[in-house]
Amino acid sequence: MKKFKVSPYFLIMLSFAAVILLGALLLWLPFSTKSDLSGLSFIDALFIATTSISGTGLSVVANPGMTFSVFGKIVIIILMEIGGLSFLTLASFFVLLLGKRLKVGMSARHVLKESLGQDNVKGTLSLIRDIVITALIIQAFGVVSIFIILTFTEHDLYTFGERLLISIFHCESAFCTVGLDIFGNEKYLFGSMLGFRDNVLLKVITMILIILGEFGTVQIIDVYKARKWKRFKLTTKIVIIMIGTLIAVGSILIWVLMNFGGGEAVSYFDALFLTVSMQGTTGFTVFDASLDPAIMPNSMIIIGIILMAVGTAPCSTGGGIKCTTFFVLLAFLASFITGKEPKSFGRRISKSTMYKAISLFFLFILMLLSMCFLLSIAQPTYSIKESVFLIVSAFSTAGISFGEIPFLTTFGKIVIIMTMFIGRVGLLTLVNILNTREINFKENYAYIEENVLIG
Repeated sequence: MKKFKVSPYFLIMLSFAAVILLGALLLWLPFSTKSDLSGLSFIDALFIATTSISGTGLSVVANPGMTFSVFGKIVIIILMEIGGLSFLTLASFFVLLLGKRLKVGMSARHVLKESLGQDNVKGTLSLIRDIVITALIIQAFGVVSIFIILTFTEHDLYTFGERLLISIFHCESAFCTVGLDIFGNEKYLFGSMLGFRDNVLLKVITMILIILGEFGTVQIIDVYKARKWKRFKLTTKIVIIMIGTLIAVGSILIWVLMNFGGGEAVSYFDALFLTVSMQGTTGFTVFDASLDPAIMPNSMIIIGIILMAVGTAPCSTGGGIKCTTFFVLLAFLASFITGKEPKSFGRRISKSTMYKAISLFFLFILMLLSMCFLLSIAQPTYSIKESVFLIVSAFSTAGISFGEIPFLTTFGKIVIIMTMFIGRVGLLTLVNILNTREINFKENYAYIEENVLIG
């Protein structure tokens, strides 16, 4: 009998789908919401579970802080942590903690290799240990910092227990680039960070956590171990250059467009915060008018779409097509124009890498058109601008919208759930489920070559 083999990519997708379903069932329970509320419908519970796992932050409830009970908030924290580090990574880490009583086989290591985007299985388990420990250290720093800030600035608004829970929740939400919040109460009714616009320390800590989350623990570990620029891996160098450039250029453009392009006048620091939130695919915001389609300049909407679509680093907690993909596409375009080989930092970019980058970009465009078409059926009153912005936000797991999420129809919620799931699992992962062989440019035979007219 032929042995049945399961694709590692299928197991990656299945792990996320299983945790989302379990999270939805837990959030569907009556005691996940506060006692004076009627509870969530299953589709809304599924939406919140998906947005938490995917790190999106889009919410069908206007105020999570006033909607969910302590139990519901803890469930969301766990879902955000699992989504940020992935269920497979966390499960493997706990297996390692059990020592020699359990062993991780080669097939399981191959799945982990694919989930972490590594070239081979060697050192996978030690890398997982380093990833989880690094993430826990960063989150411990975040929780303590946020708790101290809230204690000194909001001590009259929250109790000790509330400050502790908010600190844990906000740290998870920022580092895992989710963007959900539980700040909301009678004073900060609309949630997010609108009520903390003048709290510079909280915004600084939030931005640090977002940048560390989008940078990725794999790259952080490489920086820590290599110490010197010339010893960094090529991916790490590209990530540093791309994230720095996107944040710098994006913040300047948003500040200029908001102040001189017909939007709300904002400080550069607030423009920087929104840029980090968009590019880091998190979704926190500190000024409400910027997200009003009637006020927000179209030029700024385009900048926001680009920042969200490009997204974060590979193997990070963020989404998008990834900044390295965008870099490779630019390198390929430069090589086409100049007629030279695509290279970076003294290294030649492989054909396989270029093939994946071009394929991913094409798949992203195809997904965007398909989901916008479905959303236009579900929400016929939405403009093209709103539909494109929302789909890109959902796919890139940015979680920024024009405030239309609570008013989605059931079909509209399903479309956004599908988009968030695709964004978290990854387009190439979904495609590779059907691909039984690795891409191989070397064959034992060659077909006759013929040119095709282009352009």
